[in-house]
Parts: sequence; C-alpha cells; structure tokens
Amino acid sequence: MKFSGIHHIALYTNDMKAQLEFFTQVLGFKLATIFDLHTDTASGVICFIEVAEDCYITFLNNAGVKVE
Repeated sequence: MKFSGIHHIALYTNDMKAQLEFFTQVLGFKLATIFDLHTDTASGVICFIEVAEDCYITFLNNAGVKVE
C-alpha cells in the first residue's frame, strides 16, 4: 500500500473555544464540522478544522479528560 497523506490528527483540548478562534480567525483555516460526542465511554465535543483538501486537525473536548 502506498502512503498518500494523513486524513486527520486528533488532539484533546480543555478549551475548544480558544482552539477554534486560533485556527479559524488567526490562521484562517475553515471549520469543517463540530458536533457533540456521546459514546458508552465518552461525552464531549469534537470539531474538524480543514487545513488542506482532505486534511484536518481534529480537537476533542471530553468531559472526563483534562489536558495538562
């Protein structure tokens, strides 16, 4: 299989608002989607910021996870 790039990188954040403001307003990337995340083990918010065609930075804000 030939490597063709990375679709997305996922990072946890304690401050989703700050991440969205920095990546969209300061760097000019596009917010692709944002939605609530509810699974058996997690609850929070996830967003995808488009940095290039088919390439995203994903931020997760999980109520049970605090990032140092």
